[in-house]
Amino acid sequence: MKSKLLISIFVLAALVGGYFLGQWQARRTVDGYMAKLMSPEVRRATADFSRAAGLLQQIHRGDTNAAIEALEDELDSNIMLIGAVTEATPPSERDKQWLSRIRWLRNHRAEYPRKTEFAAIDEEVAHVLSLVETNR
Repeated sequence: MKSKLLISIFVLAALVGGYFLGQWQARRTVDGYMAKLMSPEVRRATADFSRAAGLLQQIHRGDTNAAIEALEDELDSNIMLIGAVTEATPPSERDKQWLSRIRWLRNHRAEYPRKTEFAAIDEEVAHVLSLVETNR
């Protein structure tokens, strides 16, 4: 009788210990996967935060021209990437949001013309902006 009781207690202790060990391992594994999945998003959020903080500092110091220039540079970089993907995609499969962004920047640049110190960037941006005019 005593041996059955000891075996039952041992089995119960093993089950309880296994349950808590399994919970700990599952939580650790899921947390690790989530950290890996979120890592690129956190890096982007950190970069976005730094950019926004820098722009706010420039604006608060009254250096709005530098803040505007930084934002225009960012628009150039983004539109060149959007344009490259748009151009590599058949016209029937192009995302309407891509074309909308190109149109917006085309209209913005019509109102606020801009030239950078790099002719290659200006030419590439002009080429991307022409994608919505010609619908190539």
